[in-house]
Amino acid sequence: MRAVLHFSNSMGRLSLLRGSVPPHLQLLAGWTLGAVGVYVCTWPGHVLIADEVAYLNDALRLLKQPLPCEPPGWSGYPPGTAGVVAGLVRLVGQPIAAFGVGLFSWLLGLWALGGLFWRWGKPVAWAFYPSLFAPGLVLTRSLMSDVPSFGLSAVFLWAYAGYGRHRTGALGAGVCAGAALLFRETNALWVLPFLVGSLFRARKAAVWLWAGFLLGLAGRLGWAYSCFGHWAYVRDPGVDFSLAYLPRNMAFYASALVVLCPAGLLFLWNKKVPLWPEVMVAVVATLALYSSYGYDAFAKSGSLKGVVLQGRFVLPLVPFLAWAGAFSTVENARWIRWPVLPLWGGAFWTIVHVGGFSYNQQQQQLTDALLRQPTVVHWSLSYDESRKYLNALHGELCLRPAMALRPPDGESWIHLFTRDDSADWHKKNTMASAVLEQWRAHRKLTLIFDDIIADGTRLRIWKVSPALAAQ
Repeated sequence: MRAVLHFSNSMGRLSLLRGSVPPHLQLLAGWTLGAVGVYVCTWPGHVLIADEVAYLNDALRLLKQPLPCEPPGWSGYPPGTAGVVAGLVRLVGQPIAAFGVGLFSWLLGLWALGGLFWRWGKPVAWAFYPSLFAPGLVLTRSLMSDVPSFGLSAVFLWAYAGYGRHRTGALGAGVCAGAALLFRETNALWVLPFLVGSLFRARKAAVWLWAGFLLGLAGRLGWAYSCFGHWAYVRDPGVDFSLAYLPRNMAFYASALVVLCPAGLLFLWNKKVPLWPEVMVAVVATLALYSSYGYDAFAKSGSLKGVVLQGRFVLPLVPFLAWAGAFSTVENARWIRWPVLPLWGGAFWTIVHVGGFSYNQQQQQLTDALLRQPTVVHWSLSYDESRKYLNALHGELCLRPAMALRPPDGESWIHLFTRDDSADWHKKNTMASAVLEQWRAHRKLTLIFDDIIADGTRLRIWKVSPALAAQ
């Protein structure tokens, strides 16, 4: 009987505690708990994009950890993402903790938007609108700078639109704006319209906004000078830049922000949205710049991966589209009411991460095949792709490019990743095959592994013997 009474009293206190928590916090906390649970159960185990390895290596350099066979020096990417990754690895003690950067950044953005909409008296359900943008959810499983930039743009909007008329809020928004350049230089495209707008609006706290921005910017300039000897250093992306690319790329980005980010650009037709000029300039400037780059992810990686790789550049704009949507004529439409939008966002989150976990397991099968070879030196005919499968996440090993190199003396192992879903891959396959034939002319190659995973990635491993006889 006492146990029953104790349980009843405990449930009563829990009910009172729940009743004292504002509904919007209950919603955000509940969604967060579910999202964290899904993420932990499907924790990423492999990189999806070759550039992630650069961020991981920079993070390990910050921690003074050894990187066998990696070229010395920094990658040239802004240090913000690597800094967060380094902090997570230091905290947990394992490189695999690096993937927490995507989860942390996404939830940071979600809570910032939730707080902003609550402050403005808008449905907090709009905070879950970004979770409908599938490329963004896929990127939460990566180490790229896109999701941290998303989180920073949401926090900046929260500070600027929610508290920017006060000194503390303006200073915080400015620091966030400056710090955003530590993650990606092009974040300036959504930062500067608001900084300039504060001057046109004659905000009293504008000086604090600019002071905070310059404070954050100082970190970016100091990093560039200390690492590369130039205050304005920017890594060369190695991509052509021309207005000739604008029509084709703009069509994709505009479609992505209407279809994948439902009705996103259409929300901007409403000029009554607070801060509409700043939001519009930020969106147009970002789309114009990225549309002028000759980057074609579809030609490089195929249709499905191309959507993610090309769509990632507009991810920092999604918080601004959610802001515009909250003030649109559909702000009270059935599809964004509780519980529709949070449930759709949760469903998308779960589907993406369960699918990503399944893909990581297939990737692990190929990595395991490479690690089973009795060597720490792995020669690759597809170096960029191999970096996804053999890197600092998998221990101290040595990955060397085999392209145009003389075969090593003695026994060794060489491997080749191929795909057939893009023109770029067809070109790479042809070049790799030519080098492979050169190896065959000097060594005996014995095929010991050949497998294909669901996305069409094929791995072949050969044992290389010193005999000069043909295979």
